[in-house]
Amino acid sequence: MADTLSTALLLAHSATPGAKERVQELIAESRANIARIESQIKDLERLRAREYSIITALKLIIAPVRTLPSELLGSIFTLALDVGSDGDWVAASIKDVLVLSQVCTHWRQAALATPQLW
Repeated sequence: MADTLSTALLLAHSATPGAKERVQELIAESRANIARIESQIKDLERLRAREYSIITALKLIIAPVRTLPSELLGSIFTLALDVGSDGDWVAASIKDVLVLSQVCTHWRQAALATPQLW
């Protein structure tokens, strides 16, 4: 980057052909620096987005729903699927149960262990 003294000297004198060339060089140098900085900013933004994705994935691992007992999950499933107290299907279908059972192993075990869903 151009030093402040050179820039101040150029501004203090009238623009000679040599001075104009030097100013053009300084402008080109500054534009190149800006392009380099913008590239670094984009790289850093990508890194930041990746780190946020990692944080999101890690938070999912420790989400409270992952620690619910299977019996409680089964009760939640029957409420969510609107299964009647006598086991009659009100608004749920086997497809809905299958979707729930495909979320993760824990949910699958909970769904399979809940007879009201089947």
